[in-house]
Amino acid sequence: MGIYLDNQATTPMSDEVKAVYLEALGTIGNPSAVHQAGQRARAQVEDARARVATALGCDTVEVIFTSGGTEAINQALKGAVWAKKRSEGRDAITRVVTTGAEHNATLDALGWLAEQEGTDIVYAALTSEAVIDLVHLESILENQEVTMVSSLLANNEVGSIQ
Repeated sequence: MGIYLDNQATTPMSDEVKAVYLEALGTIGNPSAVHQAGQRARAQVEDARARVATALGCDTVEVIFTSGGTEAINQALKGAVWAKKRSEGRDAITRVVTTGAEHNATLDALGWLAEQEGTDIVYAALTSEAVIDLVHLESILENQEVTMVSSLLANNEVGSIQ
């Protein structure tokens, strides 16, 4: 392969990851099924979950597999808002702090929450290096009830790292 310059969109798999991925593709069976093929598939999923949990230093119940970034973002943002509304009532005030430099999937999900759920979206300021202005963020957190703060760890367009 020549020089690949679109790592913002996707990154080529390492040979090690590709080998594990190809092995998984050879497994047939619905991991939710009770038959033998399904149980083999379930064991493979749970092994992957344990490996990810070990790498992240967390418990396996904290590892959730999704089909991609957009699904994961929607699950996290909407899940946090809906959990608050379930625990505090449908009229609970929900507020998410983010930045204007987030991935479009995040901004779209937050727009939906604002429109459909009445969630207040507050934008934290960024510094000239495109990282969150921590003084501004601290002010927001001290003066407003916040359901969640959502921020990219590493910006996919400009490369800044929080």
